[in-house]
Amino acid sequence: MTKARRPNVLRQAFLLAALCLSAQGAGAQEAASYADLATGLRFPKMLGQLGYQRMVTFGDDKLGYCVLYAHPEARAQLCVYDMGHKNLPTGVDSAPFKEALGLAVQGTIISSNKAPFSNGKEIASGTPSIEADGRAAKAEMRTFTSDMAQLDGSVVRQTHLILMTTGLGKFLKLNYTSRRGSDAFALESRQFVEDFVRFNGDTMKQLLLASPPAP
Repeated sequence: MTKARRPNVLRQAFLLAALCLSAQGAGAQEAASYADLATGLRFPKMLGQLGYQRMVTFGDDKLGYCVLYAHPEARAQLCVYDMGHKNLPTGVDSAPFKEALGLAVQGTIISSNKAPFSNGKEIASGTPSIEADGRAAKAEMRTFTSDMAQLDGSVVRQTHLILMTTGLGKFLKLNYTSRRGSDAFALESRQFVEDFVRFNGDTMKQLLLASPPAP
């Protein structure tokens, strides 16, 4: 279950406990648009309502890569990297993870207060989990809002999500940004995450195997 401040913001988004990974979901046999041979992670053409755009690398192995998805009112990045750490512990309790999460949060606050954005702030946090076969993988969630100035002088409110964990020897981070209202944002971001987990059922089970048994 998610433990969060302001649970009304994302109360439906990350009730991921007991998400079944034993059977592959719809689309699991679809060819991936990109596959990471090192981790086994696969990235399909569609996740939720967002379509695959491209894979981006950063010229430094420790920064890994991000796979970009988008539709007209939302965009997402699924990033896989290790910051040069070897044998990263699975989960959210290690010092390297906490440092990486802190950098991600700090970067989001800075970017959400830089023109054309303003009023960027964190509004919710939580620790959702995904369970399978009596084991649970935890993630850290942070949610933010910001205002984006349009060319016509109007202002659009955006919601931004960071969902992050460590597994398969890597930091796994989702950045999800949408102009939709909070209820639509919650449903759409949850669908995005669930589709990715189901598409990577076997690989996600490998991640779970390194996690401690669920209480």
